[in-house]
Amino acid sequence: MKPPLQVITTHGRFFLGLGAHDWGRPVENLANDRFLGAPETAALFYGGMTADARGTISLESIRAIVGPTQSSFTADTIGDVVSVVRGWLVGEHAW
Repeated sequence: MKPPLQVITTHGRFFLGLGAHDWGRPVENLANDRFLGAPETAALFYGGMTADARGTISLESIRAIVGPTQSSFTADTIGDVVSVVRGWLVGEHAW
């Protein structure tokens, strides 16, 4: 079987896509308390950027729209959610 996409970050090695469960430990619960800022969320983002960038766009400057799940924030916490997302998304990334 062909290995799935592999993303390596400072938090470890992550396998993404079809057959990923056969190559690594499954992560099946990114509940709201783990969704924002979790290493697995970053790996999913990097995997998406990698898959999209293969021969189609430059990785020098990317603009992304991030849409957290509605249940991850309330009217009282929307500013906190935006701050958390900007905190890990904006800036230089290496993977």
